[in-house]
Order: sequence, then C-alpha cells, then structure tokens
Amino acid sequence: MGDDSPSELPTVLVLQRSPTIALLEPTCSQKFNFLKAWDSPLPRDQFLTTHAGSVQALIAPVHGPPITAQILQSLPSLKFITTTSAGVDHVDLA
Repeated sequence: MGDDSPSELPTVLVLQRSPTIALLEPTCSQKFNFLKAWDSPLPRDQFLTTHAGSVQALIAPVHGPPITAQILQSLPSLKFITTTSAGVDHVDLA
C-alpha cells in the first residue's frame, strides 16, 4: 500500500481549513487523499456534487460549516465522520 496513488487512497473530505488538519496532513497524506473544499475554485455545493461518490470519510472541524443532513445525504460512499472537538453539535445526527 506504500505505493498507492492518491486516486487509490481512501478519500477524506475536509470542508474548512483548521489547525488540526494542518497537523494531521503531513503524516496522514500518505494513507489518505484529502479533498480540501477551501482549495477549490468551485462553490461548495458544486464541489460536493463533483466529488460525492469518492468521499469515504469526513473531518468536521468544530468551527467549520455545520454538517447538515443535506451534506450527509449527498455523500453516498460516506462511511466515517470525525470531528475535531469533543462535541457533535455541528453534525446533524438525525
């Protein structure tokens, strides 16, 4: 697995830049393909539509946009959500 190209690595969606992502990325980028919405020129909804089928995990920074039911429903391959906080008030669990 050490020679995996980014397209073969599990895809992790990050909607907003955060200090936690900055700390994780140098070591985790060898095992995961990070999709950084803030780096894209596309509007967020178009970015999500474009990459929806490949996203397997979502990192939800506490000070980022709320993770709504609409976002979750638009990610059919999503298997895992993690937050950068102890709480999940910013994630729609319904």
